[in-house]
Amino acid sequence: GTTWSAVDLTGKAPVPYADPTTSPFGYIANGVIYVVFQGNDQRIQWFTVTTTSSGTTYGSLDLTGRASVQYAMPGTSPMAVYNDLTGEHHIVFQGINQRIQRLTYNGQSSGSSWSSVEITSVINSDLLDTGSSPYTYVDPFTGYVYTVINGVNERIDLIADYHTSWDSDELTSLISVPLTEPGTSPTGYIDPFTGNHVITLQGDDGRINQFEGPDMTAPVDWTSIDQTSQAAVEFAAR
Repeated sequence: GTTWSAVDLTGKAPVPYADPTTSPFGYIANGVIYVVFQGNDQRIQWFTVTTTSSGTTYGSLDLTGRASVQYAMPGTSPMAVYNDLTGEHHIVFQGINQRIQRLTYNGQSSGSSWSSVEITSVINSDLLDTGSSPYTYVDPFTGYVYTVINGVNERIDLIADYHTSWDSDELTSLISVPLTEPGTSPTGYIDPFTGNHVITLQGDDGRINQFEGPDMTAPVDWTSIDQTSQAAVEFAAR
């Protein structure tokens, strides 16, 4: 017997309703469940769900008020990741100005601090497609933080935060893949066996494409594959 249960988080803390055209994102760090979402007021909200032997407690924060960031672009969704090597939470979203906004929470620092950066303003990256959401992930070997986006030119940009420096590259120009379907969002992760980046996107031909490569330091080593051609599947919805 596995049992399922459900809880209406919106009823557990004083938060606005979610923008109905966006999606929440949940993750776990140190046994605590976190959920980020865009409220109908274009502000980023953060739930915490903590379960101990004494019971379950719920908390919430309006992240837009924690540091200097833009309001969120309507219809786009925030994403978050926990960096096990630094103890930092990173929350990314598209601002109303089409730029990548990132909030960082360091719960291990003295006083537990919040900071923010407008990534698009510190690196050579395109503005975002207005219907697309940025995606962020961490290299588990180095702690470097990466953000992948669908630019306004429907090309994929990969941005690296090396802690003390930044780098970026437009992956669509490195390898033979179609332009990205407008309004769709890429995803990415580090393969724990190869250390390679794996980035998945929907092309404007309705096919699912996947990049794989070591980093921006070796762009000639990137490869791609049309996943839709590998099995009997439908084209992606457009």
